[in-house]
Amino acid sequence: MKIIKEYIQSDGKKLRLSEEAVTHVYEGNFVVRTQQGDDNMTVLRGGLHSCSGWNTFRKNYYKELSHLHFFNSNIHKYWYYARELSNGVITLRLPRDLFAGKAAKITMYPDDYYKSGYLWKTLFPKYYDRNAVIEAIDEALENEDITQRSNGQIIGYINNDEPMKTMKIVIQFKGTEIKSAFPAWTQPNNGNVGKPFSHYDNIGFLISQSTEYFEDNYDLQNEVKISVFGEKISLDYRRFSS
Repeated sequence: MKIIKEYIQSDGKKLRLSEEAVTHVYEGNFVVRTQQGDDNMTVLRGGLHSCSGWNTFRKNYYKELSHLHFFNSNIHKYWYYARELSNGVITLRLPRDLFAGKAAKITMYPDDYYKSGYLWKTLFPKYYDRNAVIEAIDEALENEDITQRSNGQIIGYINNDEPMKTMKIVIQFKGTEIKSAFPAWTQPNNGNVGKPFSHYDNIGFLISQSTEYFEDNYDLQNEVKISVFGEKISLDYRRFSS
């Protein structure tokens, strides 16, 4: 295990960040699920909290998985949906079939209200590379809210000097080893826009046109809509690509 960072918290707690943990956060860990009478599936075992990692993973399902906006039940088996908050955090809704059993159980909390068969994940902002993820962990540990520490979990904040960009980060650890880090399910209500996970979390949030399409933007360029008057209209995809 290659250790790339070591930390000492204000209360003396020692932590180490390994290359393996960063890979877990940025790329994710996977397992192959065998299916009788059907093709085997590569499913998420844990981690994967970057847009880069998500775009790579979803290529396994390029024929079966579609953005909800383009979903056609005659063609696709699954859909996904995503929103971007103003601090850059992406909330991503995925079918449970794409998770291994244990990973699905860990991710169930945000879906307690709906039991929909679709689960939520949080991703770091689109522009985050591996180094930005490491820097986010560094800053979150420097700005830990010690009152929120629980068994195996630390809560810290980044971008505190920019209220609209402040981000709440969860860091999971075992002993002295950092195991994972990701944007918290609920982000600071400092003017963030976008749809949170539940009606409970929705109080005080502004809803906006914050749908995120990732690499499906090209579909928007060619899509033609029919207005209520029967006229063909084209969707201005530029509104959704920022």
